[in-house]
Amino acid sequence: MALMRICHTCQQTYTDDHVFCPSDGVRLVSRPTPEELRLAAGLSRHFRIIGRLGKGGFGTVFLAQQIEVGDRLVALKVLNRTLTEESDLRRFKYEAASAGRIRHPNVVTIYAYGSADDDSPYIAMEFLEGESLRGSLKRRGALSVPEVAEILEQAAHGLNAAHKLGIIHRDLKPDNIFLTRGDEGKLVVKVVDFGLAKLREFASVSVTGTVLGTPAYMSYEQASLMRSDELDARSDVYSLGVVVYEMLCGRVPFHSDTLVGILLKHQMDDPPPFRVVASGLNVPPSVEAAVMKAMVKDRDKRFASALEFASAFAKAAEPAPPLEAPVPTPSSEVDAQFVATFSRRFRNVRRVRLTGLSIVFLAEQIDAGNRPVALEVLDPPWLREPQNLQRFQAEAASVARVRHPNVVTIYDHGQADDGTPYIAMESLEGKSLQATLRMRVRLPVEEVAEILQQAAQGVNAAHKLGILHRDLKPENIFLVVGDRDDLIIKIKVFGALKALDIDADGVIAGVPQFMSPEVVAGKRSHELDVRADVYSLGIIAYQMLTGRLPFLADSTMDIFKMHLENEPPPFRSVVPDLGVPLEVEGVVMKALAKDRDQRYASALEFARAFSAAASG
Repeated sequence: MALMRICHTCQQTYTDDHVFCPSDGVRLVSRPTPEELRLAAGLSRHFRIIGRLGKGGFGTVFLAQQIEVGDRLVALKVLNRTLTEESDLRRFKYEAASAGRIRHPNVVTIYAYGSADDDSPYIAMEFLEGESLRGSLKRRGALSVPEVAEILEQAAHGLNAAHKLGIIHRDLKPDNIFLTRGDEGKLVVKVVDFGLAKLREFASVSVTGTVLGTPAYMSYEQASLMRSDELDARSDVYSLGVVVYEMLCGRVPFHSDTLVGILLKHQMDDPPPFRVVASGLNVPPSVEAAVMKAMVKDRDKRFASALEFASAFAKAAEPAPPLEAPVPTPSSEVDAQFVATFSRRFRNVRRVRLTGLSIVFLAEQIDAGNRPVALEVLDPPWLREPQNLQRFQAEAASVARVRHPNVVTIYDHGQADDGTPYIAMESLEGKSLQATLRMRVRLPVEEVAEILQQAAQGVNAAHKLGILHRDLKPENIFLVVGDRDDLIIKIKVFGALKALDIDADGVIAGVPQFMSPEVVAGKRSHELDVRADVYSLGIIAYQMLTGRLPFLADSTMDIFKMHLENEPPPFRSVVPDLGVPLEVEGVVMKALAKDRDQRYASALEFARAFSAAASG
């Protein structure tokens, strides 16, 4: 059998029956044919072709290295000029012009576009490793509500960036939503393929009465053949609603054997209720209502923006308590496999959510009197990378050492009979600080003082053992109501937690908005100390009080630069009528000092200073 697939990391070649590289675990790409290489020959001065990512009727997408930019990996889309109609060429140019203007982490980045030496049009864009939402749905079926909320939130932010520039996507569907992973294994959603997108100022180039888009996902306006210059962002909101419907139900709302039949359904029929298409579906009515509002025929009655839709969905998806409702039955064959794997030690295993590297289940620990636990299991695709397994095991060993009421308790950790690594921890009912801020935006000073005090005590317990969290953020601070109706804070999700004796030189762990300057500057692990977490707590306190982060930018590098060079904006410049005492603001600003020697020496010192300022 011919060696037709290649690994872009180690350059080894494999037969077509291989999907991933046995050495590196990365997805293999197809070797280009001589004919395909001739198509890209006019770009040889700028790009080095590695393999073929995809092929269509009018061109090919290659994996290539951009020579002038340090051999940066790119996805290179090249049109075959001899097979391209003028209308297709216009669409291709508008894709480049549209997507090229958008700079957002949730939209694929266009690096360069133009014409090759032989006049073949091309676009060089960000190379993404992962899978499309379409591929995920084919592989797993319907997704859980928390997963859908996360995908919708990120996709909506990407679309909003386009809409702010007057760009309507017009072809939203699972194929054009890509799921990849960031440096810390966290899900990153990218909106791709703006081939049908139209800059509204150029909308007149489309032909009135021409159907553009994928019928199953078209908006009512598109199905009604509305002129391009009459479409607005709400058309994409409708299509996004269809995508969300499919993520939850496993099928699109409208089916027909003909194009006309589907268009008529978009124009005349209401989407079937969830219970009609998936009788056993466990989706709250409020979530279904949000999806249905996104797909109403009258666009004036839809959500006004993709962000408004995502916000309404997230709010509906988090009823209290518990906010993170489990799915009662396995959502895929993978889940069923885990249920069987842990059946000797855990019962009633059901999925809650998918995190960066792992799947979290709720279960009952049989050998501990059926104690309720949250069972975290490393997601199988990530087991191919040895460093992921090592990080997961290091997390378990580190967190298990911390015994404190304000830190989530690890009951057990190890490997199942089949070698699957797991962590069994206390099951929490309540909501994250992130969810609280999403609903309430800002918190009063007294409430911030209480949250900060307890969080500092939990972090201090880890610090006393030489453990830094390094990923403190509202998502990892959980609010629980105790037996006496008192507030209990728990520090959880230690995905980036590092013991001081675990070296991670050159690795930046955490979320950019909450990183300390020394982490951003790339200090070695053993050079960091507890004051890095103090800075992150300062960011969280700033957000709790003002309702926003101190450093906001469209790119990660700009955020890094702000951490290193910019002073946090004064509270009054963010919220003029905030009413927070200047003494409280001064305490927060001290926690955010660039020079760690000027910060508080510990999280407890910060919390005590805050409480004193708040009560004084």
